[in-house]
Amino acid sequence: MGAGLSRPSVSLEDASSISYDYVIVGGGTAGCVLASRLAEDPTVSVCLLEAGKRHDTDDNLLTTTMPFAFAKGIPQSLSSTYTTVAQEGLKGREINTTSGKVLGGTSSTGHSIYHRCAPDDFEEWERLGAKGWSYNDMLPYFTKSEAYTVDKSTIDKEVHGTDGPLQTGHWTTKTCTSGIHSVVTEALRKVGMSPQSDLCTRSGTTGYATFMSTTDTLGRRSSTASAYLDTSEQPNLSIVTQATVERILFAFDGPMPRAVAVQASTGRRASSHTINANKEVVVCAGAIGSAQLLLVSGIGEKDVVEGAGGEVIVERKMVGRALAEHPSIPIHLPIKEPDWTEGRVREDASSIKQLITSIKQMPSNLTWYPQVLDSRSWIGAFSRLWWVATGTGPMAAPIWHGGAFWRSTDNVTKNACLDRSSLGLKRMPSVRDMTSGPRAPDLALMWAPLLLEPAVRQETGFTMNVVLLKPRARGRVQIHSMDAWDAPSINLNLLHNSSDLNVAVRALRTVLRLTNTDPLRSTLLKGTNNKAFWDFGSQQETTNDELEEYARERTSAMGHLSGSCRMGADPSTSVVDLKLRVHGTQGLRVVDASVFPAQVSGFPMATVVAVAEKAADMIKAN
Repeated sequence: MGAGLSRPSVSLEDASSISYDYVIVGGGTAGCVLASRLAEDPTVSVCLLEAGKRHDTDDNLLTTTMPFAFAKGIPQSLSSTYTTVAQEGLKGREINTTSGKVLGGTSSTGHSIYHRCAPDDFEEWERLGAKGWSYNDMLPYFTKSEAYTVDKSTIDKEVHGTDGPLQTGHWTTKTCTSGIHSVVTEALRKVGMSPQSDLCTRSGTTGYATFMSTTDTLGRRSSTASAYLDTSEQPNLSIVTQATVERILFAFDGPMPRAVAVQASTGRRASSHTINANKEVVVCAGAIGSAQLLLVSGIGEKDVVEGAGGEVIVERKMVGRALAEHPSIPIHLPIKEPDWTEGRVREDASSIKQLITSIKQMPSNLTWYPQVLDSRSWIGAFSRLWWVATGTGPMAAPIWHGGAFWRSTDNVTKNACLDRSSLGLKRMPSVRDMTSGPRAPDLALMWAPLLLEPAVRQETGFTMNVVLLKPRARGRVQIHSMDAWDAPSINLNLLHNSSDLNVAVRALRTVLRLTNTDPLRSTLLKGTNNKAFWDFGSQQETTNDELEEYARERTSAMGHLSGSCRMGADPSTSVVDLKLRVHGTQGLRVVDASVFPAQVSGFPMATVVAVAEKAADMIKAN
């Protein structure tokens, strides 16, 4: 299934007996990239510390290599699950958000979607003061990291890389596209959205398309662990897994506190070990983990650190603030039972030839997808065998087969909302334009070929997911103790303000129009035990208040956290400078999505990789 790591993990105890030039905290999406790139210099030594397990062990291999395995959910052993405080905008519900806790992080366990977001997003970064982080500055790092592996003649090679470590491609189109995909895209066309062949170009991301995924030539997930660590031989890189960093240690021998080591252990009651850093400590622990580690190390707002029983080393008021997340609203849509079921295939498959013909049709029929995830069914067993033998089939595709991106202020949205104006009903809810520029969206719609809600997963249907890409609300990470093993307090403030809620209503009304448009309309099944979105009925029959209620009851976190250690030139409004160095310190940087000056309008993984590539060059130059 894979080459495996080119060097074994070392123990935390052994690592503590060595002084490294660079100590990287967090072997997730960014950390694996940074460690590999820094270790390209044979004269330096690098230690990568990861709280989770290796990605390539037998018990983890299926989850970390099979793209469609995400549909079953991420095992607790491979993820960190954080529970928020009660969300006022979600009727007081507490919700969970997760991140990968394994080498490669969420790139090893997540959606496997490669999406660079809108070029305008990075122009917004520069407008906010992040000089040197514009789209043109980022593009070389997007291309450097990427190896497009499918049909290279179909892509713009000026914006896509072909020989980088991270393998990408339009694998949904190559391996299998569910029958519902063509139904949804035809309905999108009818409501006014435009088809796109590539959502990663200079022209922006509005429109609909099949997703690019991080999949290698054998149909396996290409994570930053498999792409950057498995393929290199770097004896100067030590990898320590299942080691949680408890705090950063400083020396006070210069004008500013200097990070010189980290303290880590393998468990709350295990002995702590010190890993020394001769040059720099680089924190890559994610938007929650990085903020928490800075706070328990004495870097943050005075009231927060001292309130948790700690001593402030450097006061940085923005640590943990400006936390951003993409609110996600799942919509589960049962469909009319097709006339092609597993039983009929068994009856018709009286010969091997007929069986093979039936199997080839499998990805186009939604009846099969719940059984694809069941290893006890012959469909599930065959799907795995198909994937292992050929690198194709439903298991080689990402869970989200396609996506549409649009603006809450464009004509598609207005037409969906104003269809009701002739009836004299409540007018279109007002929103504030939070997009990063004229070519950037603030809404996304994705579709998966099965019902992802566990209670209805065995029914035949599919899932749509509405995502608010540029919400106005910002959350916060705080601590209540100086113990890194204690969970931090997280408030995402989802749908907390009226503008975000109104954007959600506009999005749902657009989807309501979509579900009332053929061929999608004639595919859906009304009346289920589950409160289905389809049960709202026509656009004219559904009020904005009903859609608000639906959004408040169903909204969850997409797991696209960013901004809690945001980048900027002004220490009063940021945590790290334009070279990702923590303001007021020496030898300490943060490199992950927490440094984003503003949210990106899409899946953030490709951007995190590019940020890490750029950071590696900055550190090498220093």
